[in-house]
Amino acid sequence: MDKNQFNSPLTKYAKFGDVETPNSDGIVRQVVKGEYLYGALGLILGLAAIIGGCVLGLHGAVGHTSWTASVLGLSSKVNDAAPGVILFIVGIFLVWITKPRVDINKIKPNP
Repeated sequence: MDKNQFNSPLTKYAKFGDVETPNSDGIVRQVVKGEYLYGALGLILGLAAIIGGCVLGLHGAVGHTSWTASVLGLSSKVNDAAPGVILFIVGIFLVWITKPRVDINKIKPNP
């Protein structure tokens, strides 16, 4: 194994015999940070879409939009909706789909 394979300033090395491998605590830390950054960005974009949908709805933006979607057995059908309603639904979907799945309290440190 090449010693420079895991050459990253964010990982520390643990020695096991003659082979150096990245410390698993550092990898878990990076994964959790990435997961929560992804969740925070999804929350910000989702809330912006929700607020934008509310603003469009309250200001009376008119038009009609039809939407039919089916993914993994789930289906959604919206007929003759205003653009604000569609933007609101997309915002709720963004917030729901990007929430972090990692529970920090369930991660156990290495002994």
